[in-house]
Amino acid sequence: MRRGVHGNYTPAENLHLTLAFIGEYPDPDEVLDALEPVSFDPFSLKTDGFGSFGDLWWIGLSGSQRLETAVRRVRHALSDAGIPFDRKRFSPHITIIRKASYGGKDKYPAVEIPAAELPRTLGIEGESLGNVLFGLNYLANPKGHKLGERVAVIGMGNAAMDVARTALRNGTRYVKMYARSKHVTASSHEIQYAELDGAEFVYGMQIQKITEKGPVFKRSIFDENDNVIGCEDELILEEADSTIISISQVPRAKLARTTEGLELTDRGLLKVDENYMTTRPGVFGAGDVITGAKTVVHAVDGAKKAAAAMVQYMEG
Repeated sequence: MRRGVHGNYTPAENLHLTLAFIGEYPDPDEVLDALEPVSFDPFSLKTDGFGSFGDLWWIGLSGSQRLETAVRRVRHALSDAGIPFDRKRFSPHITIIRKASYGGKDKYPAVEIPAAELPRTLGIEGESLGNVLFGLNYLANPKGHKLGERVAVIGMGNAAMDVARTALRNGTRYVKMYARSKHVTASSHEIQYAELDGAEFVYGMQIQKITEKGPVFKRSIFDENDNVIGCEDELILEEADSTIISISQVPRAKLARTTEGLELTDRGLLKVDENYMTTRPGVFGAGDVITGAKTVVHAVDGAKKAAAAMVQYMEG
């Protein structure tokens, strides 16, 4: 990147991840005292594209539930101590260049935005607890999570089957999978494989909330055609050391929404032309971020075509 992009690069020793921005504060020792009791488990990070705010360039990061837990603990400690900080939603990133400029088209080099997805959330109480994970995050680094002996998996799609099998193969003794209906989206052979590995399936359970002791459900009510028409009143706690939510994925739109000039389609996907160029000249997209969820074969094919278009663009 240094060959074409000019600006003030952040020295390696100054690269950092901001959990809470305090700004200028008259008593640094007070801040240190507030944060001293805060502890958290080690976590892993993955780079996740990049973007810019004017002439400031940053690399996006895909974190884990442990990172989110660390952020909450730091911010709670500052809040309890009465220390003001920026309360904007946490968006993990590392600033790499300030006052960036590029001597070419639109002052930016050709950049490809790879396929990217986010796990779909449930929007229920307890999703941010330390013992709650999302399937995509877990599969990205299964060795980095200690799930315990009992794991509850919310969802019964193909990805959820992968989650269950991976957990069992990494030391978990009991895995229960929950679905709200009797009709699941996983293929028959994925279900068979998960069952052979030891996963247990529970149908007709509608998730209500998640607690530190495990997920809480209500039983589904079915009509004569096995369609869900409601749920019972009784709350049922299914004890688990960890709960993994794996219901589906949605396009990762953060980069488009924070980068000037990038537009999205009605489906929330990145808008590109026939040459895979986005609505921002010199920026290209490929994979799930422009097509929605498809196979790896489709993603690789799109990336090759986008790469060829990028070369043609840069060569004029």
